[in-house]
Amino acid sequence: MSRALLEAVGRLRDRGTLSPEQATFFGRIARGELVSVRLELQTALWAGVTLIAAGAGLLVKAHLARLGPVTIGAAIGLAAALCLWRVARTAPPFS
Repeated sequence: MSRALLEAVGRLRDRGTLSPEQATFFGRIARGELVSVRLELQTALWAGVTLIAAGAGLLVKAHLARLGPVTIGAAIGLAAALCLWRVARTAPPFS
């Protein structure tokens, strides 16, 4: 709990700088009722992507002789093209 932050939120609410809804929200943060889990989510996503990449690498390593380099190259190229296509469709236009 941050007493200084609670007091600052109260002063800003009294001056009219913060609306009552905003003051309630920031007050909950100052009291420690709301916390961020951003770092934990980023770590979990990073670990998931790493496991997927490692699994794909092990799969390619195990089946390299049977699949052949052309098939593996085509699959990697297709995956890269699909990623670029998705970004091109969902990214906001340049300004």
